[in-house]
Amino acid sequence: MSDLRKTAVALVYTVADGTDRNLGSGTIDETGIIRVDQPAPGEENFVTKIVADLNGRDHVIVREPPATGGRGAGIQKRRVTRDEDDFLGALVAYAARLYNLRLDFDAAGISPEPAEANEPEVDEDLGDGRDPDDIPETGDDVSGDVSTDAVEI
Repeated sequence: MSDLRKTAVALVYTVADGTDRNLGSGTIDETGIIRVDQPAPGEENFVTKIVADLNGRDHVIVREPPATGGRGAGIQKRRVTRDEDDFLGALVAYAARLYNLRLDFDAAGISPEPAEANEPEVDEDLGDGRDPDDIPETGDDVSGDVSTDAVEI
């Protein structure tokens, strides 16, 4: 998997007073692996430690509201592994919750491309010369199309 899609990422720490502190920038790939190319001056050790923890995880835990109609009123926890489609979003939430770290990147730039639908080929010939597009949909008024000629069986 050496051809992973990557995009630029900014690593921003939110301080307790609500201000943001730039920790550096780099890239993040579609599996959530972060590479810090330019740590902010004085932040090298801090950002390296956080990124090493995030990159070393094979899963993260996300917290979600309870399911509708589910038992209990507490927060639900769900394990999201690195190979799941929603891992990037889970990683962003995890980094924010545990480290006050915001990962700013364009997820659309690295999301897996949708697989092409493998629709079966449809034979457009109905065998009686009619065009399938001319067949009325259910609920269409077809009263003018109905023949009143008697049919012998």
